[in-house]
Amino acid sequence: MTKAPAVLLAALLVSALPAAAQNPAPPAAAPAASGRLGGGYKDAKWGMSPAEVKKRIPARVDYETRQPKVEKTLILSLGEGRKLSCFFENDRFFQAIYQPVAVDGEPTAAEAVVSGLSKKYGPGKEEDGFTDKEGKPLRLVTWNDGITKIEFRMRAPRPSGKNPNLAAEPYPSSTVTVLYTSIAVSAKRALRQDEERRRAEEQKRQQRVNDIQGDL
Repeated sequence: MTKAPAVLLAALLVSALPAAAQNPAPPAAAPAASGRLGGGYKDAKWGMSPAEVKKRIPARVDYETRQPKVEKTLILSLGEGRKLSCFFENDRFFQAIYQPVAVDGEPTAAEAVVSGLSKKYGPGKEEDGFTDKEGKPLRLVTWNDGITKIEFRMRAPRPSGKNPNLAAEPYPSSTVTVLYTSIAVSAKRALRQDEERRRAEEQKRQQRVNDIQGDL
């Protein structure tokens, strides 16, 4: 008989607690990890939309994909002789390519780019045995934190041509390129592209079969 008051008292104490205390809310989701390399390019983080990237990187827009495509490009002018090309997968930022074209043919200035990256992110890894698409030796230095990969590439200057997106402006070649890439999104993009190629090849194969059967 002495247990009833104790049970009643416990019930009264619980009912007196605020609702939040009785049913605590689940912990808030942790912010996306950015890693020691920053998770993007400066203040523009992986996953941002083109509009968000333009807000985070206030610069002149030289080109922007307007059509509703899976892959989009945004080219920004950071100043004289400095371009930043931003790439998007399903409107989500996943890669930036920095081209300091002013350092063309200047090994000392090019070395300053590597030095600047090393001061900011620590020593990079010198990769050996790489060449460009023309088979010319390519110096490659990489940084990788599992979220972002940064690559410094230096190769021989290419002949100047015309940028198809900027027909009125000569498209400068560059001996130096710095790539910032989201590892996760880049991997998913590669899988999507492989699947698209597989489907295209299957369609061609089926079309050849249909053509042959139509000849009979």
